[in-house]
Parts: sequence; C-alpha cells; structure tokens
Amino acid sequence: MLLFLAATEGELAPLRMMLHGRHPGYEALFAVTGAGKACAACTATLAFASLQPDLGLLVGCAGALPGSGLDVGDVVVATRECFGDEGVETRAGFLDLRHLMLPVARRGGRTYYNEVPVARPARGSIERFNRRSGGLFAVRQGPLVTVSTCSGTPSRAAAIERRSGALAESMEGAAVALAALLLDRRLIEVRGISNQTGRRDRESWDIPAACRNAAEAILWIAEGEAVGSKR
Repeated sequence: MLLFLAATEGELAPLRMMLHGRHPGYEALFAVTGAGKACAACTATLAFASLQPDLGLLVGCAGALPGSGLDVGDVVVATRECFGDEGVETRAGFLDLRHLMLPVARRGGRTYYNEVPVARPARGSIERFNRRSGGLFAVRQGPLVTVSTCSGTPSRAAAIERRSGALAESMEGAAVALAALLLDRRLIEVRGISNQTGRRDRESWDIPAACRNAAEAILWIAEGEAVGSKR
C-alpha cells in the first residue's frame, strides 16, 4: 500500500488523473494535509498510524532558492529535510535547535534537531526517469527546507539557503518527514519547482507545470518501489 500526500488537492490532482483507469500493481491511497507544518504533521501522523502504508510519498510544489540552479518546472527529490526557521534570531545571527539543545525527536539512539531524514528512491530510478522524460525538465536530488514564512525577499531567501544548504523550500516537508520518522514509516518527497524565491513575481510562477512534473516523477518512483518490494 502506497500513501500519496500533498498539502492541497491541486497538488494531488495530477496524480489522481494519471492513475485513473490504470492498474499500477499497488494500492494507492491519498491524503490532503493542509498547508503549513501544523496541519501537515497532524494529518500525516493520523494517516501513517491508521493506514500503516508500506511507503509514504509526499508530492507538491516548492520555491527554488537562489543558488540552486533550478528552473520553474524542474523537479527535486529530497535527500533530507530541514526545519528552516525553528530557532531564535539574535543580533549575532540565527541559532538553530542544536545550538539551543532542543531536539525535535530521539529515535534509534540518534537525536534529531533541525534536520530530518527521508528515504531515497531505488538506486538508478532518477537516472532512468531523466532518460525517459527526454529532457523536458530536470530531476535532481538534494536537500529541501521547510519554513513557516516563505522567502519573498532576496535577503530572506539568502538567509534560508545559507542556514539550510537546501535547493528549494516548502511549508510541509520536514513536518511530514518527522511524522514518518516517529512512526517508523518510509517517506520519499518529490517537489516540482513552481517559482523562484526572493521576489513575489506571480506572473513568472507555473504551479500547474510544477505539480504535473512532480506527479510524473513520483509515479515513476512509486512504480520502481512497488516492483522492488515484490522481489
């Protein structure tokens, strides 16, 4: 059983359409978490606990951070998640949860602060998808960051990028990853780039393309995971 999660129905809609009438070889369930960390954590925790999926797949759109080199429509597969604004702003700069000695979780002998692990797709699946997609958009792997306040100014975007080392930001990823960690569920996160952070130029955004491309990539990954689980 695979559980697809997204913050909004609009981010799940391309997945539903692509799966309609298909028999993918696995049971697909869907959960809309709502926007932001609190909604995402609550919904994901309830879904993981009640449904006990073999794999969670978080999909949606994200804003590319300035140094990422990502274009609108490109896709990022998360290698880790980060709570980007949990901490304290001081005159000397931002202090994260590790500096404050405030962990978000302890699991398996490890202590977690701002960074939260995610599962990675089967080896080679990203390369095979890039060949299959014919270069219409790039798919890259890298860290993602989750914020409560999105980066609508250059200074804010630069600060989030500097402290997290992430390629793109969203408002839910780390919260869902934390729920998965605490409930011993595997989670893969895939985000399509809908916009560049740093300035709110809505004319340059393309949320439908970001969601559509992320859906294509995550379905490819889901198929590989389902096949691998049967071996």
